[in-house]
Amino acid sequence: MNYQLRDYQERLTCETIDLINQGVGKILIQLATRGGKSGIIAKLTEYFRDDKRTVWFFAHTGILIDQMSQEYESHGIKHGIIDPSSPQINYRVQVISKDSLLSRHKRGKLTNLTTPDLIIIDEAHGALAGTYTEILAIYPKAIIVGLTGTPIRLDRKGMGRIFDRLLEGPPIPDLQSREILCPIDTYGVDLFNDNGVHTTGGDYNTAEVMEQVDKPFVISEIVRHWELLAKGKKTLTFCASIAHAEDVAARFTASGYPSVAISSNDGKEGIKAKLRDFYAGKYINLCSVSLFIMGFTVKDCECIIQARPTMSLMVYLQSLGRGMMFLQGKTLVNLDCVNNWTRHGFPDEERQWSLEDAPKRKRKEVDQATLKRCPACLHVVKIQAKVCPYCTYLWSVSVTRTPEEKEGAMVKIQRGKDLTRAIALGANTLKEAVRIAQDMGQAPSQGWFVWTKILKKSS
Repeated sequence: MNYQLRDYQERLTCETIDLINQGVGKILIQLATRGGKSGIIAKLTEYFRDDKRTVWFFAHTGILIDQMSQEYESHGIKHGIIDPSSPQINYRVQVISKDSLLSRHKRGKLTNLTTPDLIIIDEAHGALAGTYTEILAIYPKAIIVGLTGTPIRLDRKGMGRIFDRLLEGPPIPDLQSREILCPIDTYGVDLFNDNGVHTTGGDYNTAEVMEQVDKPFVISEIVRHWELLAKGKKTLTFCASIAHAEDVAARFTASGYPSVAISSNDGKEGIKAKLRDFYAGKYINLCSVSLFIMGFTVKDCECIIQARPTMSLMVYLQSLGRGMMFLQGKTLVNLDCVNNWTRHGFPDEERQWSLEDAPKRKRKEVDQATLKRCPACLHVVKIQAKVCPYCTYLWSVSVTRTPEEKEGAMVKIQRGKDLTRAIALGANTLKEAVRIAQDMGQAPSQGWFVWTKILKKSS
């Protein structure tokens, strides 16, 4: 390989090879999104290829296939590609669309391919799906290695149905401290109420969700909060449906922020064209449903808008992972407009993973008593906080007493630093504070700022 693996990548690779040499044939590797799974895949591929064994890498989207093909090329690994647009060449290493392979197998078009010794499945939390189970049944002697950031399914079925061992990478906070993943600030914007909303297939019913979220005034509120908290930041918005994505993009564009909706309806070339325009800066906001929940990352993305409520921890974490690539000085804004934080907690908290089935959950699985939202700056904080660490808002000791307003001060918030520098006085509202700051030449676009009135509890 032409680059050095990080210590935890090397550990996971070596532990996987050791288990394979011990006779363990089905191994699942958990590593947070943007933690470096592709490096582990390349190292495992080289190990088997150099031992004259055949490796098949499986992905379920064209984006993932293209990305892994480029990764192999960067390491000098010759490989074939099996998808609708590529010729079938019998290399020892193959990058494969699972649907194309299964289709060709059923039509008897795989007779010239060497049977795989190792099957690598990217985004392996989808490996319980019917297509994968059919493929694995065709090659029962192959060693299976899966990789995912979220080894959990919406239906709560455990990955132990396929895999025998689970290897875990560092938790997200550790990767953040090592400047591999960026820090995240979560804001709670209450624009969805799940009371009375039914579930379909384990997640919220799309039609009932649309009745709430695809409304002009709701979408306008999303734009308004984005202007307040993330204006000018390259943004990915996850929506409830294709129509919802189109409506959100249209509202942003009408407000002066060029945006575009993107979906499978655009076709392969249409998707590529819109992505090129987004990368080039033609659009500030890319709106989709689930097209980019996995296998797509925008390096300079600084804001994720959650406009789709979900009961799936996998969807929640994978969508936020799209913007977590580290850049110096970058803090990802998680603009949660649908209360997903009340269901799943902080996106960057430590979690325990297992191959076992998850217990049946109630509608409100996350204990909301552990988190609360600051009414002043909208940050989500721990319930025990008496002073908001972001804006210095003070909670009353008793919920029956009304806070008394004192002299306001606008504070520049810098993560990890003392919140002591008052830079403007006399603001009575958040909007007025922002205006005063801009008049002073301290526009939010020049840095990450949150401005709020300091409230003190009544004596």
